[in-house]
Amino acid sequence: MEKKEYTLSEKEEIFDDIKVFRFIPKDGENIRYTAGQFFKIGDAGKKEEPKFRYYSASSSPDMDYLEFAVKIVGRFTGHLDSLPINSFVQMEGPYGHFIYGGEEKSLFIGSGVGVAPLMSIIRGLKYQNKIKDAILIYGGRKTEKMPFFKELGRLEEESKGLKIYYALTGEEKLPEGCKGVLKRIDIGVIMQLVPDFRERTIYMCGHKEMLSSLNKTLQIEGLSLEKIKIERWG
Repeated sequence: MEKKEYTLSEKEEIFDDIKVFRFIPKDGENIRYTAGQFFKIGDAGKKEEPKFRYYSASSSPDMDYLEFAVKIVGRFTGHLDSLPINSFVQMEGPYGHFIYGGEEKSLFIGSGVGVAPLMSIIRGLKYQNKIKDAILIYGGRKTEKMPFFKELGRLEEESKGLKIYYALTGEEKLPEGCKGVLKRIDIGVIMQLVPDFRERTIYMCGHKEMLSSLNKTLQIEGLSLEKIKIERWG
């Protein structure tokens, strides 16, 4: 685990309350980590009790910066959003064991900004040309509010082994070019979109209510705990 200062280099607004933050290391050398891990972001150089929070990186280790998709709710996210470009933060990590195991067949399930560690893994696999047979089910209300929507479309076009389905609750019909359903992610959606899900290792990140429900029903459907990898937040 390392601790060092990073500089806020870019803020990208996805929608009103969802932004992507990019940080570059002050000394030019990124903290080493594995795709899927998370970091502690806090104030740099503060004498009073520092503000901090943990976020999964959406960047992959081959990138020269750290990137995070953040929903702006609460005190710390508001503080983070108020930082001007070139502000310093204290970055600490990496943490976590939500790491891709190199399986031939995998299923990624994410909702909202919970797609961040899955994006990190998918980006890393694309960079290494190691996408074999991977499916992502990405849940949200509208595609315009979903981080990395356009990039994921490009990745799917460029990667023969990657398929992406969307589970949308705020659209009347699927946007052009999108495959998926107009409902929340549940076991029925998984069965419909990925009939061979029992043959895959499943990686999930999102709201704890969704994860708890899917974890229970996936085990009922015969998946072992070893084949269900979960990163919880919220």
